[in-house]
Amino acid sequence: MTLLDQVLGRLSIPGTLPEVVTRVVATLSYGPDALANGRPEERAEVWEEMCEDLVRLLGVGFLARPFATQVPVSASAVLTGPDKLVITVDTSGAHVNLVHMLVRLIAATHHTPDDGYQRVLDAVDGDVDKANEVFGGLVYDRDVGALTVQVAGPEGLEPMPVDIRAALWHNVHVPASGPVGDAILMEAEETVISNLTFDELDEETEDAFLTVSSMNAFIPIGLDAAHEPGDEEMFLSGPGTLTVHAISIEQVFLFELVATLNGGDISRVRAEVTEE
Repeated sequence: MTLLDQVLGRLSIPGTLPEVVTRVVATLSYGPDALANGRPEERAEVWEEMCEDLVRLLGVGFLARPFATQVPVSASAVLTGPDKLVITVDTSGAHVNLVHMLVRLIAATHHTPDDGYQRVLDAVDGDVDKANEVFGGLVYDRDVGALTVQVAGPEGLEPMPVDIRAALWHNVHVPASGPVGDAILMEAEETVISNLTFDELDEETEDAFLTVSSMNAFIPIGLDAAHEPGDEEMFLSGPGTLTVHAISIEQVFLFELVATLNGGDISRVRAEVTEE
């Protein structure tokens, strides 16, 4: 069973969601194995840090609707019982793709990659005893009994059908050159984005983006990415030109980053991609 199947099998979420969300509440219920291994307390600590990263990114305007360079955002992760972790994000308004990000982050923080043990073994130079001692693998459908997601939006906003498996294209920032090809997912050796109005890359925004990216928030659940998320290299390669090397990402999230850096407007921006 794939990780996506495991997540969907434990997920309870409305089939229609508002295009703009102001609150997302995700409640994790842990299974007996997770309780026996102290997972709720451990994951709560992980999510306290994750909430800080989300606030940093959303607070500078990432996904903001309407766009603003300073957005009031709060996020918390609280154990409400021995087997319940409640993650809450409140904002003045964010695109519904925030819900996709949150579900992906929950999946990533509750499942060790299939090659995780091998990585640990390699890190300890093949010492099996030490690897067994160090490895604290997580298995989503063993450790998570249920995930319930509740979403609220501005009053009067009609909900729309949302497929949690892929980020939504509706009302996202798109450059003048439009989406790059037909694929929602971008796996690119080099991406050159031109006609930008900023002349300095904001390091705080870049760092927040890369930190959240490293937890697979911007790719479909379970994807074997061609490029390691979080290891993207981005720099200004000329006046008004941003170059990104080695990126695997759903295009909508890259465009959101560019919009955040460019004051919310990328209508004149062009994007060129060199794929694998």
